Amino acid sequence: MFEAFADSALAPLQLVVVGADRAALDAAGLTPPTDAVFVGRCDDATLRALYMDAHAQVFPSRTEGFGLPPLEAMLCGCPAIVAPAGTIPEMCRDAVLYADVDDPAGWRQAIAALADPVVRSAKRAAGYDRAAAFRWDSAGRQLLNVIERVARVTDRTATRAYAPAGPGADRSDRGVTRQRPHYAALDGLRGLAAISVLLFHLGHWQGHPWLAANAGLAVDFFFCLSGYVLSVAYRDTLDQGMATRTFAVLRLVRLMPLVILGTLISAAYLAARIVLLHDSTISVAELARATAFGLLCLPMLDASRAIGGPQVFPLNGPAAYAVSRNRRQHRLGGAAPDRRDGERAGDRRGGICADGAGRDRRG
Repeated sequence: MFEAFADSALAPLQLVVVGADRAALDAAGLTPPTDAVFVGRCDDATLRALYMDAHAQVFPSRTEGFGLPPLEAMLCGCPAIVAPAGTIPEMCRDAVLYADVDDPAGWRQAIAALADPVVRSAKRAAGYDRAAAFRWDSAGRQLLNVIERVARVTDRTATRAYAPAGPGADRSDRGVTRQRPHYAALDGLRGLAAISVLLFHLGHWQGHPWLAANAGLAVDFFFCLSGYVLSVAYRDTLDQGMATRTFAVLRLVRLMPLVILGTLISAAYLAARIVLLHDSTISVAELARATAFGLLCLPMLDASRAIGGPQVFPLNGPAAYAVSRNRRQHRLGGAAPDRRDGERAGDRRGGICADGAGRDRRG
């Protein structure tokens, strides 16, 4: 796509790159135009303004698990030009223009096509209609329906000793054997997601990002399934008044042995590299501090790459998800913007907004 801007036909347009900086692209062997503007990672207000002022959004991604940026652009009245990779065609359908990621002429033609007011108006209208089909609440309901269908198919029961919990709970039936559901398929899928996350962090640590490049999606999948399974497992005790603090303590007690084990295994591996391989890139003092922080479940923000940085839990990357899920959902405001706002702003075609130069988007 960068090669497309070497053509003088696109000279009146300026490329605005959202995500990585110029140095990161140079390191990846990519050569952006010399007059490209790099805005880094933007907050929602800035990103929305860029979309609404742009001639188009270009999204030359080689793979996507969903493709949120084109949806954001369509919601803001910005026509999108995307590569037909991963789930993008399924998500965008005919509401966008397509260009192959390695075809500079295709990008030039698509960008030029949007100079036609008829084409531009049609893609903006189609984008609004397509974006309206995606809502967080409806996505949640659809996902829950799928999980429940799978759960019903694979449902079986298991028995355990029942001990009422929570203030004021009736304890007269303590020790009574109760039945609870057990979802074999859901637990199996959670296991596969957990392995994917492990491979992702292992690849990051070993410098092999291809090992599980899209495992970030497995994190979301794992938490969706875990939320459902936990709600079923604790439904009775929560209904009986179990306090949030009690629930948190129970979960922490269950997770801490795994957190401790993972931290110690990683620390032992790095210590072995120091002793056996004389790895001078690993600092003993830093390793000791990272081990202490990991065992206390405290983030270490200044860890070097040699011990697993810049992950906040360098010796046990997945612990960041086990201890606290702090993943931000991208929103451009609560409701969809007024179409008239997008149409007014869309007429100010001063530049191209290029998304996809960030960590999770290749190309």
